[in-house]
Amino acid sequence: MRATESSIHHWHIVISGFLQHEGKPTGMVRLWRRLQAAHAAPGVCVELRAWNDAWGHLAELIWRVQPDETPPTVKVYAYSWGAGWGAMQLARELARRGIVIEWMVLSDPVYRSPLGMFRWLALFSWRRIRVPANVRAVHWFRQRSSLPAGHELWPERKERTTISPAVWAEVSHQYMDDLRLFHRECERVAEL
Repeated sequence: MRATESSIHHWHIVISGFLQHEGKPTGMVRLWRRLQAAHAAPGVCVELRAWNDAWGHLAELIWRVQPDETPPTVKVYAYSWGAGWGAMQLARELARRGIVIEWMVLSDPVYRSPLGMFRWLALFSWRRIRVPANVRAVHWFRQRSSLPAGHELWPERKERTTISPAVWAEVSHQYMDDLRLFHRECERVAEL
């Protein structure tokens, strides 16, 4: 049963990268704190999640507390495996429930094979990341200074998903979650 007065209309989901968590002072924690300060309010949820969270559980929560009259607005801001794996898994889980992600802002998304023996593919940028059809718009940032480096994105359905050209940065992968341009774009999208 869906809640009415406790419905959540807007979701801002920040997804950290590999080896990052809420107890570390990372760029993703800083981004989450800024988004939390600017947007947390009744009917708005600002979440900080790990790249390997239980995405089906979060998708179920989003579905269960959505308003009866309109679908919720979901925006995702993610880095590294949080972008290449976590955000894509969340999108697939939301698609099963008929929920759209309006925006994704990604920093250096890295491919992650679901099979452990192929995890080394994260080090080679020729592998592409498929963006599910329930994602409407993607803005993203990439680097080639170090490994791993962001992987190419391609839409599952071009008529449904717009992926803007990558913005290239001259920093190594470990600094991409602190990239000012990435943070500014996340804050801009959060205001829309």
